[in-house]
Amino acid sequence: MLEVRAKDLNISINREALLKLIHILDGDIDLAMVELQKFSLLNRAVTVNDIDRLVYSATPFRVESFLTKLFNGEDIISPLKRLIELGEDEYSIVRSLR
Repeated sequence: MLEVRAKDLNISINREALLKLIHILDGDIDLAMVELQKFSLLNRAVTVNDIDRLVYSATPFRVESFLTKLFNGEDIISPLKRLIELGEDEYSIVRSLR
């Protein structure tokens, strides 16, 4: 789906970069489509480094969601595992409690 959209926008982007984009956006295809539109303005091949520099991670929203579940007494194991998979440090999660 994203590969087709990139082709429609005349964006040269490899599979590794697309996977990185999806990972950073936590699988949100709609956000990925918007990011591809922004990348079309570069008028050059999009690299993994471009994704790292220019795409805002969905992790802060996940931390907020995790904290809401924590304070509401809901199950937090799954969201905590997901945050760690996304590269969030356990100590920074604890610091977010302040």
